[in-house]
Amino acid sequence: MNIDLQAREIQPLRNTFARVAAYTGDKPASRYLEATLGIQNAANFHYRPTWEPEFELFDAGRTAVKLADWDALRDPRQYYYANWTMARARQQEAMEANYQFVESRGLIDKIPDAQRAAACEVLMPLRHAAWGANMNNCQVCARGYGTAFTAPAMMHAMDQLGVAQYLTRLGLALGSPAHWKPARTTGCRTRAGRDCASWWRTRWSSTTRSSCLWRRTWRSTVCCTR
Repeated sequence: MNIDLQAREIQPLRNTFARVAAYTGDKPASRYLEATLGIQNAANFHYRPTWEPEFELFDAGRTAVKLADWDALRDPRQYYYANWTMARARQQEAMEANYQFVESRGLIDKIPDAQRAAACEVLMPLRHAAWGANMNNCQVCARGYGTAFTAPAMMHAMDQLGVAQYLTRLGLALGSPAHWKPARTTGCRTRAGRDCASWWRTRWSSTTRSSCLWRRTWRSTVCCTR
């Protein structure tokens, strides 16, 4: 019995999606381009949002940023959902290993109480700066237009949420929340947002205090450093 094996080349009918080919031509495209170009919904909406009925559900008029081509933006890192989550998963594994190294050897207990208190006073308020950055980027994603514009904003929002969570975990490792009291009350004598903002202006950079100033826009008298 003879077996004759032959290799045949099958030409694809198309190299990429039509919406991507409109920008790059009919040639193989990266996963990033296929996950970014032409994704933004622009027609056939079922209803207008009840909170802003003057706009469509996705409307370029909602943002002050104006672009002739919303897909002209490109991320040099080529981040889209899949490779962004894989990169963050690797980083999380590294962070977990760091925490495990410190906890397994009891290194926290070897830090003097004064240094632990100082670390809490400096680092714990930064949780709220990260949380403010998370909310600000969520707002960018909500009011922005175009996947190339909004997707990085949401990725950055979730990155900042992770930063806030890791800072909180560090604070719990350094001591119970009762030890965070100096960071929560120093220079913030009342619960009014006005006094809190004054404290942030004197101690932190404009980027860090954005969380506090952002919170003042809401109907809440809870100090952001609590």
